[in-house]
Amino acid sequence: MVLLGEVKQLEGHKRGVQPADPRFGQLATAVREAAQALAEMAREEEEWAASAKVSNGRVASIAATSSPQPLPTILAKWRDVERRLNAADPGSADAAKLFAEFQLVREQYLAAFRRHESGRRRTDESV
Repeated sequence: MVLLGEVKQLEGHKRGVQPADPRFGQLATAVREAAQALAEMAREEEEWAASAKVSNGRVASIAATSSPQPLPTILAKWRDVERRLNAADPGSADAAKLFAEFQLVREQYLAAFRRHESGRRRTDESV
């Protein structure tokens, strides 16, 4: 859901920037990258779902699964950047700085999520 929100937010900012502005191309790239990250995560979950069927239904739902400690911290930071980005003028230097921070936090979240998922897969395989 966070990645979906990121695509929406990036696209919203892109719409406030003139196409001739260099930031427009940067934002278009950021939208594409966020959409690709969302598609990749969905693909990984699809693969995980296929492997979970083998475990006789002993796998908890996403909502029922607890997150490792770093994920909530990363999400809080991500939401803070989102709030500040919403308040920034599209195409401004502040917005550019916030987008860089947004990308970094997104990468941190994806890395933590993947670590969490690989740990969960190992646990499921040992059951």
